[in-house]
Amino acid sequence: MAKLRESFFKHCLTRRYISDRFYEYHGYALNLKNPRTLSEKLHWIKANHDLRQLSRYVDKEKVRTFVEERVGSELLVPVIGLYDRFEEIDFDTLPSSFMLKTTHGSGWNIEVKCKETIDWPATGR
Repeated sequence: MAKLRESFFKHCLTRRYISDRFYEYHGYALNLKNPRTLSEKLHWIKANHDLRQLSRYVDKEKVRTFVEERVGSELLVPVIGLYDRFEEIDFDTLPSSFMLKTTHGSGWNIEVKCKETIDWPATGR
């Protein structure tokens, strides 16, 4: 019974927190019973699902593996290399133009049209 009570309170507090943050950001109440906007629907998912299951869809490398397992690699853009740290990249082995992407976020992509003109130390910061 204690676990059920703990789960119930955690669920209620999470929904309340999500609703409060939504109101602060959007200026109107979150409708979790009948979400209509994309933002409301995304918050509904946060309130009603275990987000740990969705983690594989956030990391570009994990998504790539997921897609490859389901439909094959022929639909995927070739990967030149995967690195844990920027300092590991051997710039001499890269083609003259390519996309530089992080696997952990969006908005960090850099289109390299000519690698000779890139300020690599500034790019790595």
